[in-house]
Amino acid sequence: MIEIEEQNHPIVSVKFEGVATLEETEAYLSQFTDWLSREKPFGLILYRSNSEDGEDVDRAKQSHELVVRWAKQYKPQIAQYCMGMAVVSDLSQMSERQQQMAPKALGVLFGCPGQVFDNSTDAEQWLQQQLNQLN
Repeated sequence: MIEIEEQNHPIVSVKFEGVATLEETEAYLSQFTDWLSREKPFGLILYRSNSEDGEDVDRAKQSHELVVRWAKQYKPQIAQYCMGMAVVSDLSQMSERQQQMAPKALGVLFGCPGQVFDNSTDAEQWLQQQLNQLN
């Protein structure tokens, strides 16, 4: 399941529970495209639950491939308007190497700064700093 919240725009959030279906991933990417089409800076918080069933591996792979194709297409716009992607996740479930590689991987894939946090307060503060750099 995916829940998208925009009430704190220019900081928007997307909550992923479990593995997203292709339809949910398409809805998220459609919303992301809408944020880009506004041509105004924003920051994105992605909430990830680490509970993925073994049965959902194929679905996770398909969703990931869809995101990768979309990100390649929109990378210039993402780099221009998305001031940062903050991923909030249970860091105890990520290896130290994964935690270190995630910001680089986000930057390579999406073309904007990325960071991983274990709580939303730190994520919001980091995104606010990213947005404040524009002023």
